[in-house]
Amino acid sequence: MKKTLMGIGLSLSLVVAGCGNDEGSSDSSEETSGATEQASGSGEFDIGTAGSGGALFPMGTKMAQTITNNSDSLSSSAITSGGSIENIRQMISGEQGMAIASSEIAYFAYEGIDQYEGNQVEDLRSLFGSINQWALAITKEDSEINSIEDMAGGRIGVGAPGSGGENTARKILNSYGITYDDISEEYLSDSEMAEGLSDGMIDAFLLTNPLNSATLMDLSNTQDIQVLPVDEPSFYEEYSYFDVMDVPAGTYPGQDEPVPTPTNRIILVTMNDGTLSHDQVYEIMEILWENESSWVDAHAAVQADTSFDNALEGLTIPLHSGAVEYYESKGVDVPEELIPPEYN
Repeated sequence: MKKTLMGIGLSLSLVVAGCGNDEGSSDSSEETSGATEQASGSGEFDIGTAGSGGALFPMGTKMAQTITNNSDSLSSSAITSGGSIENIRQMISGEQGMAIASSEIAYFAYEGIDQYEGNQVEDLRSLFGSINQWALAITKEDSEINSIEDMAGGRIGVGAPGSGGENTARKILNSYGITYDDISEEYLSDSEMAEGLSDGMIDAFLLTNPLNSATLMDLSNTQDIQVLPVDEPSFYEEYSYFDVMDVPAGTYPGQDEPVPTPTNRIILVTMNDGTLSHDQVYEIMEILWENESSWVDAHAAVQADTSFDNALEGLTIPLHSGAVEYYESKGVDVPEELIPPEYN
């Protein structure tokens, strides 16, 4: 089906803004602020996050403060952005030294697949995992849409155009035999999708969020919603960088049963291009993990999901060599697939 007027108008404005929501915590209207080219090895660097309204910008801000306050040679600031895709682009161009990205998008970039086909980012490196992301299909409790298959013919919010969340929405639909030709796709930010569902402008939406994001909690406190299961085996077979986990019963009002849905992680990434040296990355790791309490309280989702014990879980690309050295200094057995080729 053709997009409705609402979807066309909003998608044009989002493309002009150059933003995309793929962490489930940024509105696509957020503009990148404060980005300047990072001087290689200078110790001054920006951390790219997402929009200011969710978990990731507060987490990045507290990380930057922790690094700056505990180092004589490093100085960092957090900046808002459109999320993973924009962050990786700005690290390539030298405008960010470190960033937050979804494990899915980082994997695409490193492997040169999906939207990065022909534009492989071989120097992309990981540091650690943080927040769990959940790819959720949401509609009203009294909706005639009670499964992903029922979305055919409906007005479906799919996220901001070109974002990681929209990419995931497309894959979920495709695994059930549904393409954008079968729906009226609406390219909307998280808050716009929640508002559209409440107002009856859309019938359902797919988004990638922490479970307790403000968007979902606010929506579930004002509307009776249902979370639709994403349990198609072919989805998890084809996209192995997703795990299937149950949204626990009682997460949202009226949700009495656990619901299976895809999950991946938000990870911290940097580049192996000299913007941050081996020794600087080691120092960043040391500062952040030895002052963990200074930044994990930035948001409930960070507190719930982030610890040194699970720092390597969900990583889909090799670590930076400085991060490997830090983990090994703490007695961590780093999996072989996370060792970068430049590490000696």
